[in-house]
Amino acid sequence: MQKSIKHNINDQLLWASSLNYTDMWTRDTFFACMGIENIQPFIDVLAKYQRNDGLVPLYIGKGNACCKLFCNQKPTGRIKAAYCDAKTGNIPTDSCFQFIILAYNLYPNKCKQAWYFMQKFVKNDLIYENGLGTWQDTIKHKGHVAYTNILYYKATKMLFPKKSNRIK
Repeated sequence: MQKSIKHNINDQLLWASSLNYTDMWTRDTFFACMGIENIQPFIDVLAKYQRNDGLVPLYIGKGNACCKLFCNQKPTGRIKAAYCDAKTGNIPTDSCFQFIILAYNLYPNKCKQAWYFMQKFVKNDLIYENGLGTWQDTIKHKGHVAYTNILYYKATKMLFPKKSNRIK
C-alpha cells in the first residue's frame, strides 16, 4: 500500500490512480490518509483550494477528469480545483466533512467554514441528499444517506460536541 501511495504522489497531489484518475480526489485522499504518516501536505492542498464560501473541492488536478477517464487524455495545464461533479453538476456532500476530520487540528477556522457551508443541506438534523450522489453517482437517491451522515456526525463532534448528540 505504501508503495502504491508513494507512486501516486505528483505535484504535491495524491492521485487516486496513476492511470486514469490523475487528480487528487478529496474522498480517495481521505481514505488513503489512513495509511500515510505525513498527511499535512495533502491537507494543505485541500485548504489552499477551499472556496471562500467553505466548499472543499471534489477533486484537484490538471485537465478534465471525464476526458482523462473516458478519452484517455493525458493530464495537462495548470492545477485547478473542481467543486462539482462534471457529469451531474452536483456539489459533493462528503468532501467538507472529510476535510474537517483530516484538518481540524491544522485549520480549525477553515473547518468551521466547511461545516457552515454544508448546513444548507440539513433537514431534520441530518444531511439530506437528492439526486445522484457524487460518491455514488450511478444511484439516484433521496433522503438521509448513512455514509454522509456518519461523516457529518464525526465532523460535528470535533467542532461542536454538544450539537453532535442530536445528530447521533
